[in-house]
Amino acid sequence: MMENADSHPSLSILIPVYNQDVRALVADLHQSASAWGGHFEIRVADDGSALETRRMNASISSLPGVAYREMPHNVGRSAIRNALISWARYPYLILMDADSAVVRPDYVSAYMREVVPDTVICGGRTYAPERPSDPSLHLHWRYGRRREQRKAAQRNAKPWHGFQTNNYLIPADIAKQLPFDEQLVGYGHEDSLFGLRLQESNIAVHHIDNPLCHLGLERADVFLDKHSQAINNLTRLYHRGIILPVRLMDIWIHLHALGLAGPTRTISALLTPLLKKNLMSSRPSLYAFDLYRLGQLLERSRNPL
Repeated sequence: MMENADSHPSLSILIPVYNQDVRALVADLHQSASAWGGHFEIRVADDGSALETRRMNASISSLPGVAYREMPHNVGRSAIRNALISWARYPYLILMDADSAVVRPDYVSAYMREVVPDTVICGGRTYAPERPSDPSLHLHWRYGRRREQRKAAQRNAKPWHGFQTNNYLIPADIAKQLPFDEQLVGYGHEDSLFGLRLQESNIAVHHIDNPLCHLGLERADVFLDKHSQAINNLTRLYHRGIILPVRLMDIWIHLHALGLAGPTRTISALLTPLLKKNLMSSRPSLYAFDLYRLGQLLERSRNPL
């Protein structure tokens, strides 16, 4: 039985979109939010997708409580999230990535049962258990299963580290107080930086097992290019005096402290063709992936602060 809507805090669900069909996602979220029984809205903002994608997604506005808007041009991952936050009407926000699927039908209720003022709640991420049939997707799938798919108990051990912006609930006043850094362009580390800002502001982060399934597996070449963009953002932040608490940067700092940064850079450069060949194969090694990215970081940020 649906509970009285006035007994619930109100909720805005915010989804930035770039070249992704979100009709199934929005339909499932609408059903989950309706079953929850509180006041809600779903706001979707398109960030310069192809015309075909925009035409498909425009139909979601026919659902009650769903608003669809198109940006005049591509503004980027941080700016589109800030825009959605500014458009939201309600005091609690759920932000997610468009290439997601609802895992549990009580997704919205599971979040709203945990709502605490001044606390950010993270639901987590899962990947399909079956290995993709396309070998070019194996690197992304393996990385996701081994590194990103973690239970709440693991994530709560270091609640601010490894923050994932693909699926979290945040009070609107905190989201407006701590906007995403729009100086970061391209892909990567806007979520890590956001987690650091939450920690610096002493804002509690609580992790629960309420995941969305990540559907947007990318070919190995695209995946490597995006992580190269992430290295660029890591380097930009480093030159601004911001050292993110991410594993790759921790290794970089230790190598410099031990005087091993130069030799590691040389070895990585020599091995790069072999590393890339492995990463493009059907059985990619995450150790090869780590060394490949470390070599990029060592090359772009040669000296410690």
